[in-house]
Amino acid sequence: MADATVSEVENFSYIQLPGAKNASLWNYFAFKSTDGKTICNEGRDKPNVYCRIAACSKPAMQYYGNTTNMMRHLQMLHPKENAKYLGRNMTTTAANRLTFFLKKDAVAD
Repeated sequence: MADATVSEVENFSYIQLPGAKNASLWNYFAFKSTDGKTICNEGRDKPNVYCRIAACSKPAMQYYGNTTNMMRHLQMLHPKENAKYLGRNMTTTAANRLTFFLKKDAVAD
């Protein structure tokens, strides 16, 4: 029997990049693996990294050896998770903007 690829058999798990420096970002992303240890590139030159956030509209993206695309993905598609990743509270941030706007408007009068 020939070796099965991930595209033939959807028997895989998700693994994070071993030894990743930006571990908090990797809580949201992972690679597919058929054995739980090695990254499966699914027949591509570069492997895909997958968003682990439920109901993500664009879960797969190519991994080029850095986290830029993953950070951009989080910023554009998951603002609440991005705020958590950055250590911000979305409610507090919105309140701070409103307070700043009101103070700026009061000074102008």
